[in-house]
Amino acid sequence: MAWHLTLGLLLAPYALVYGVSSLLLSHPTWAPARNRTWTARIEVPPAATSELRAVGARDALGLIGSVPPWRIEDDVDGSLRFRVVRPGRVYDAAWDPKTGEAEVKVRDGRLPGIVAGLHGLHALPGSGWGVAWGAYTQLSLAGFPFLILSGLLLDGARWRKRPAGAWITLGALLAVCALAGWLAF
Repeated sequence: MAWHLTLGLLLAPYALVYGVSSLLLSHPTWAPARNRTWTARIEVPPAATSELRAVGARDALGLIGSVPPWRIEDDVDGSLRFRVVRPGRVYDAAWDPKTGEAEVKVRDGRLPGIVAGLHGLHALPGSGWGVAWGAYTQLSLAGFPFLILSGLLLDGARWRKRPAGAWITLGALLAVCALAGWLAF
């Protein structure tokens, strides 16, 4: 019984962050972001692809986060526009190769933005912490079914005395699985 309680306490923070981040993603106006802009003069190393150039510019600017390839614009004149995303912050950067000047617009989501950014995060380029959160996410997702089943089994003695509770729980579980299967297809 103690192992069940320990596992529940280990998984509770993930369930709390997942629930709060779901609410924040559903209602983005609840926590508006702060915006600011800064500039820097950087050298972007030559690269074979736009994605590698954007990653080089991100590193030259000292930013941490992933560069979504669909948010990279590499113009004919060599200028580069890209986005860097991390929990709580979004950077929109534009670099002019003629002047070496980069302008970075920062949307800072503060704590609510960080919590919303953890929703589904598995890795964060430039940071070892993102990998740790990703591993915790995977372990939590694997642990929840075990926690639920072990709770049902530990409660089995009480079910023998009151079988209606067992049938209601089993029916609700099957209804949720059927709904999830129906929504998946």
